[in-house]
Amino acid sequence: NNLTQVCYLIRTKESLEQGRKFGKAADSLAKIIKTDLDDQFFIKNNLAFTYKEEENLDFNKAFHYFTQSLDIANISKDSIKIQKTYINLGDLHNIVDKEKSLGFYNTALLYTQPNDSLGLNNIYYGLGHTHSIGKDYKIGLEYRHKGLALLTGKDFLNTATIDDQFLSDFKRKDPLLISLTQLAQTYLAYFEANPDPHLLEKAIAYFKMCDILIDALKRTSSGFKSRLYWRELSTDIYGKAIKACYLNNTIEDAFYFMEKNKALLLLEDIHNKSFKRAIEIPVHIQKKRKVLQKEIALTNTHLLNEGIWSTIAIDSLKKQAVDLEIALSVLEQEAGVQFESLDIETSILSLKEAQHKLQEDEVLMEYHISIDDGYGIYSNKENGYVLAITKDRAELIEIPKLSALKEKVTSLIQFFKEPFQNKADIQAFNALSYDIYTQLFPTPEIRSLISAKKVTISPDSYLSLLPFDALSTSPTQTNYLIHDTQISYSYSASFQEYIKQDSPKKTSFLGVAPITFANTQLNALANSQREIEHIQNFYTGSVLYQEKATKANFLEQMGNHSIIHLATHANAEDKTAPWIAFNDETITLEELYLTQNNAALVVLSGCNTTVGKQEVGEGVMSLARGFFYGGAQSVVSSLWSIDDQSTTEIVSDFYKNLKSGQPKATALHQAKLSYLENHTLTEASPHFWASLILLGQNDQIPNSSNLGIIYTVLLSLMVLVFLYFFLKRRKTTSQN
Repeated sequence: NNLTQVCYLIRTKESLEQGRKFGKAADSLAKIIKTDLDDQFFIKNNLAFTYKEEENLDFNKAFHYFTQSLDIANISKDSIKIQKTYINLGDLHNIVDKEKSLGFYNTALLYTQPNDSLGLNNIYYGLGHTHSIGKDYKIGLEYRHKGLALLTGKDFLNTATIDDQFLSDFKRKDPLLISLTQLAQTYLAYFEANPDPHLLEKAIAYFKMCDILIDALKRTSSGFKSRLYWRELSTDIYGKAIKACYLNNTIEDAFYFMEKNKALLLLEDIHNKSFKRAIEIPVHIQKKRKVLQKEIALTNTHLLNEGIWSTIAIDSLKKQAVDLEIALSVLEQEAGVQFESLDIETSILSLKEAQHKLQEDEVLMEYHISIDDGYGIYSNKENGYVLAITKDRAELIEIPKLSALKEKVTSLIQFFKEPFQNKADIQAFNALSYDIYTQLFPTPEIRSLISAKKVTISPDSYLSLLPFDALSTSPTQTNYLIHDTQISYSYSASFQEYIKQDSPKKTSFLGVAPITFANTQLNALANSQREIEHIQNFYTGSVLYQEKATKANFLEQMGNHSIIHLATHANAEDKTAPWIAFNDETITLEELYLTQNNAALVVLSGCNTTVGKQEVGEGVMSLARGFFYGGAQSVVSSLWSIDDQSTTEIVSDFYKNLKSGQPKATALHQAKLSYLENHTLTEASPHFWASLILLGQNDQIPNSSNLGIIYTVLLSLMVLVFLYFFLKRRKTTSQN
């Protein structure tokens, strides 16, 4: 029965199906084992919940089990259980039969004590929900506000009286968040039926309250997976909030909600990591903590590959993982440091701040892709948004027909993974690519705005897998966006600003090329050494080839260099644990999170290093993300399996351009253009040149020799100025 409840709380299609199996097992056991009425009630109730969720609804079975739980509650004469069951029956019927739903809620009221504020809130919430679904928005809002007043003791009609501190301190945050989310959506739906700006302003105000509650709830969730749950919930809320801002034309608020929906956990983790390093924690505690964290990461990696272990070994690993977590907790308690409680708020850039940081020739394109499931009071399932930002302008545009866009992008990505074979391939690519181009840059004004500009793309969801510079700007001719526009990428404007640091005064290069691998399933990379040697024409430092290119050697040296280049196999698409291969073994993404680097630039010249598992609201769990967490300012990585020879050519030109003083994005942009100028036909397919993208800070890599020249020139000028004034003074003295 407990397992049934846990499966329901997870609320995925798979977990609900599993929960039904556990629930039926509990129900069968209850018939042959003496079971008290309380347990019988909860068995029936939990089973009903596994059939009640809209995404996996089986109305008849849910009704069957709720009816049985009501019979048990009546036998035991438990008014609270009777009340809860009538509420559940009201929830079950609110879509299929409005009148029955309202009847069940009103019956629940008969079994509710006047001082049961939470019970009354649940009933009024249900009455409000049913009326809202039935488009009786005015009545629905009255019930919703009535329920909120009972739950909180506050009048939420007057939004000015609800301050941030009250929301953060409120004890029952979960029901309050649910109530406010539905309240905001009801106002949004009401506005579309009755376009009164006052309704829209109310909706945005309540969405902002939801944002404060989500932050407060997330702070109490220490585990990454737990925080991801709140990110997924917040993404749906932020998506509807952006819709409200779009309708209200409040672009500043839309920008805020977009920023809150982009890799926020990564930004918070980097922020808090820096903060915690600044706190004086005993060195031996820090070392011991790091050892335990690495052991936990390794154990988790083994568990992800459970297919290779026996049942006994898996049980042992699970116990080991729990023991290590306990040991880490005990260590932190003994040190007297509550590591998780050190978390502090991460600031989000305002739209004005973001605009102030842009140059005249720069454009920021920020995207939001809805994850709306289509259920509930208000659905915005088919609409996404793009916000085009320049130094003195910002325009928010709705992107319609998202499901069709996703299908097109998925098809286009397949085009990139193979070279063009014939003219028909090119024609099909141009037509599809241009279609996507006009949907992502939706107006002629926006397409004109980005022409001859430096554009930073902040993508969302599946757009993270798309090389924008390879989009066709013509439906019939091969004319890539790269010919008109320089493209780079960022998780968000706030993230871009936070990772910005002064470039290191001295440039030091670390090149790693294992060439061959202990894992014989990995092919030798014959061109990888040549790739590193080309780079050494421009930057000096340390190189690790063959048997020296071990994981241990890399970890030992990575923190000492401002440029890190890895020419090796990698795979962020690995569902068990994304990895980078060294000569002897691999390093996983989870292990990368425990490393520290000081890199101005990391180049992952391997396959699929930008891709990975998509986490709602956070983006791709890529290998690039691991290096950013460790301290990197920029990462060049790949979107698909790349060609060894063309990559060597592009990478070599990239470093040559960097050495000449070009910013990182410009250097990569020009290297790709150079490749296109020197190759035709099949070799000019985006497959060969479009995979590598730049994420993060777009600045110059200091050129040591250039700095020396600059210092010499400045010193010479100072000497000349000194001589000029010295001789002038001497002449004046002589005349006197």
